[in-house]
Amino acid sequence: FFKKHLRSSSRYHAHIDDWLLPKDAFIVAHECGRGGNTHTNRYHSGDVVPDMGGADIQSSYPAQLMLNHYPTGKVFTYGELVTTSSELWDIIKEGYMFFGRFRLTNVRVKDRHPIPDIPLSKTLIPAVNAALDNGRILSADEVVISMTSIDFQILEDIYTYDSITGTDVWLSKLGPLPKVLRDAVFDKFAEKSILKYTGTDTEEKKRAYDLSKVVVNGLFGMLYMNPVREEIVFDEETMSYAIAPSKFETMTEEEFRKLQRNYPWSYLWGLWTSALGRLQLHKGIQAVGYDNVYYCDTDSIKFLGVRFPEGLRKMNEEIRARAEELGYIAKVHGREFVPGVWEDESGGAPFLYKEFRSLGAKKYAYTLADGSFHTVISGVAKKEGAKAFEEMAREQGCRPIDCFRRGAYI
Repeated sequence: FFKKHLRSSSRYHAHIDDWLLPKDAFIVAHECGRGGNTHTNRYHSGDVVPDMGGADIQSSYPAQLMLNHYPTGKVFTYGELVTTSSELWDIIKEGYMFFGRFRLTNVRVKDRHPIPDIPLSKTLIPAVNAALDNGRILSADEVVISMTSIDFQILEDIYTYDSITGTDVWLSKLGPLPKVLRDAVFDKFAEKSILKYTGTDTEEKKRAYDLSKVVVNGLFGMLYMNPVREEIVFDEETMSYAIAPSKFETMTEEEFRKLQRNYPWSYLWGLWTSALGRLQLHKGIQAVGYDNVYYCDTDSIKFLGVRFPEGLRKMNEEIRARAEELGYIAKVHGREFVPGVWEDESGGAPFLYKEFRSLGAKKYAYTLADGSFHTVISGVAKKEGAKAFEEMAREQGCRPIDCFRRGAYI
């Protein structure tokens, strides 16, 4: 649908070559790739907290595509080493983005910041003398990592460091994505909003809404499709398979450009979408307050206290104004659906979670107002996880949420 829609625009088609990356730039951009920020407040991890609220972003990734600025010009090299953070801030202030490889020394998380950002798994070489919190770096004598200008802005809020040195730094001008692309994203968002308004009280309606939601949520994955992939070769005789390396290493620049033309968009747009999503989540955490946030996951925040934070309301006012300016508010029979706003998960109830406990990323349990117990554990089906802890509670004579603790085995 999107390829056909975009290629029907001659103006859009004329700019496709501007978005193709040289091989060296692609390698660094690929190193910068990260997903959503999922973490537990390191000062609350393991605590059972009563009467908690929650907020999530309405269609976070599609909202970034419609409302924010992206790399839209040809990429070019910075041409010299970066040796100060002020150089990087100057690039940002002049309306450019950057991505590159950076070496930081004496990195320390700022006092009381509850959610460190640098993932140990994304460092290019092992961090020196690293202290960790659930896989994130709290401190290290040296960190070498690839990052974007958005990651850099988050880094500056969370960490202090003695020095920064940047190599292989690439720049591009920032601007709105082509209108034909943004409009196509909005069309799919509006379709989902209409189906959400009409309800999901029948199996047919629920299926239609679920399929529409899959399309909207799949836009990010579509844009972030890696053009360079290994092939899995299956041998029918031996019933075995082998991985054939991609031909990227031996490709010429023109061959790589031809490969990228299979996708009429920039690989950087996928990279930037998840980075922008992390930036909005980071600002949301600041708005909720470092002492109040308990858990975050990509587009949602679980927070202490039952009132919807005033800081999120103020963010919503700015997001709504931007969406209204661009004409990206879906209106269905008097009801408005605004992409990117923070929604109160409690639906106006006094609180969302009667009790909540997290032991780390993708490991939490909660009890709702109706007394029902739920778990979210990576790799464990939700219903089976909750059932296992309820059975454990009956055997041990305690509450399920108290059984949900470090060392528990199901």
